[in-house]
Amino acid sequence: MILSGITVAAAGALPGFAYAAAGTPKRLVFIIQRGAADGLGIVAPTGDPAFAAARRAMADETAGGAKLDAMFTLHPSLSQTATLYTGKQAHFAHAVATGYRDRSHFDGQNMLEGGGSRPYGRDT
Repeated sequence: MILSGITVAAAGALPGFAYAAAGTPKRLVFIIQRGAADGLGIVAPTGDPAFAAARRAMADETAGGAKLDAMFTLHPSLSQTATLYTGKQAHFAHAVATGYRDRSHFDGQNMLEGGGSRPYGRDT
């Protein structure tokens, strides 16, 4: 009996969860590339006349991909993502950045991941 009372008391100390009521099933999924993923290899600027001359191997590799528009081609291995793009369920924001211009790449990455306006800090 005492043990069950302790269990009930401990359960009350656990954190609760609160969910926002959404009027739509739509979701925003934000992907930040890390590591060896090269944005030019994923969404290649095949419409740029200088691209093939500057990055021949990459231009050849992306040649069979889905054309997103007159400028960009999606890498061929992302055919499922191309289907989402065609259905207006995916979009790409190529070569974007925050206003952070200090020295550390990792600090800038922390700002993107944390949503703040300064590294390792929270804006309130």
